[in-house]
Amino acid sequence: MYRGSLKLPMLIVLLEICTVPLWAADNPTDKSQPRTNYPVLGIVIGTPSLGVNAIAGYDFGPIEARVSGGIGNSDNSANNSISWGVQANLGYKLTDTKNTVSQIELFGNYVNLGNTSPSEIAGMGSDFSLFLYGFFVSLGLGVNLLPNHLQGLEAIAGILNFDLQIGYVYRFN
Repeated sequence: MYRGSLKLPMLIVLLEICTVPLWAADNPTDKSQPRTNYPVLGIVIGTPSLGVNAIAGYDFGPIEARVSGGIGNSDNSANNSISWGVQANLGYKLTDTKNTVSQIELFGNYVNLGNTSPSEIAGMGSDFSLFLYGFFVSLGLGVNLLPNHLQGLEAIAGILNFDLQIGYVYRFN
C-alpha cells in the first residue's frame, strides 16, 4: 500500500521535469525580452466591416497571422443597411520589441455592404501595421477582385481596395 501511494507524486514530478524545456524556451527568464510566440486580441474601427471589428491572431516569431471581422452600418443617405466583413492578414515583422511592433502584411478581405451598390467587395493587397503600447493602426491598399458595373471615375475607384484599422490590440507577450 505504501509503494502504490508514491506512484502518483513521482509521476507528477517526472511530468514537471520533462515539460520544463517545452515552456521554458518560449518564456524567457529575462522579462525585458519579448516572447517569440504569443496570441493577439483586440477591437478596432474600420475595415473590413466599415464599423467595429474584433481581431484575433497569433505571432510565430517574425510572422504574424491575424483574422478580423465585424459588423457596421453602410449608411448611404437613402438606404440604412448593415454591412459585415472578414479579413485575413499575414505579416512579417520589421521591428519587434516588448511594446512596439511594425510589420508589412498581405491581406485578403470580403465585405458585404447590404443593400448598397456595389453590394460586395472582395480584395487583396498589402499594408503596413504598427503596434505601439496597445494602440494599433493598419493602413493598406489593394485591388478589388469582384467585377463592378460602375462607370467613369467610380469604376477606377471600384478597382481599389482599402485597408484601414485603428484601435486597441493586446499582445500577450
